[in-house]
Amino acid sequence: MPSEQDPAIVIRRDRTPDISSDVRPAGSRMRGRVEDMAGSALITAPGRSVRPMAGAPVSSQVKVRPQAPAERPGSEPATVGIVVKEALTRAGMRSILDAGAGMTVIGDAYDAHSMIDLVLRSRPNVLVVDVSIPDSDMVSAVAMLRRKIPQTRVVALAAVVTDELVFRALSAGVTGFLLKDCDPAELAGSVRAAVAGDAVLTPCVARRLINRFAGFDVERAKKSRALVDSLTEREREVLAHLAGGLANLKIARELYMSEGAVKAHISRLLTKMGCSNRVEAAIVFHHAASPH
Repeated sequence: MPSEQDPAIVIRRDRTPDISSDVRPAGSRMRGRVEDMAGSALITAPGRSVRPMAGAPVSSQVKVRPQAPAERPGSEPATVGIVVKEALTRAGMRSILDAGAGMTVIGDAYDAHSMIDLVLRSRPNVLVVDVSIPDSDMVSAVAMLRRKIPQTRVVALAAVVTDELVFRALSAGVTGFLLKDCDPAELAGSVRAAVAGDAVLTPCVARRLINRFAGFDVERAKKSRALVDSLTEREREVLAHLAGGLANLKIARELYMSEGAVKAHISRLLTKMGCSNRVEAAIVFHHAASPH
């Protein structure tokens, strides 16, 4: 028999639930739904524990419907802001990102001033910014936001990529750089990478960065080869794709691995190579691959 301190709900096949009113606080209401499916009883009652009747067969015991994943604590989707001048492009990007799992667009902007207003008002987790918007110094605005609100990460977009734009954007603190004509999966994957704290560079941007900072040095090349040789064969494969500018999801597809396995390999190879991020690892890889 259930005690008054720990009331239980007993479901019998031949009658409705027996819920004693004298054990409930005054004014409280229980909302439950009982379904009879294939001879078993099912009840959902938020905030109450449900116990099966002693000795009852499995088919007649009470089962508790688990809470939907979206309602579980800590499962809130990542919030995203979009900063692009063209309204049609903003609408298309919103549709792509809203359709992606684990993210939702909470606002958009069209220039530096509206971008600052958006971030101060909504504090998105990730901001996707066209840093080539004319008549606006978007890179300086991004640098200011990264200093003031570092928890908002920035993925940069540009229709035309120049060395100066790439280096200024990276110096401003962007965590990714893509071309505006990238495919939808690449855009969504870069936002997820930014949420996880990873950097994603489109291949042409990665090449510019490496050509600028990875001037050949014999001693550096030897050290780089030794670092790459210390990796396992699988880690070297992951590193090669990473150095090509691929996001984790694309690496997983290329190597027939799970995205979680790719993340684990990247974490291990960064530790072995003494690199703090993906860009450093890519530079080491290209030094090691030098024919000199």
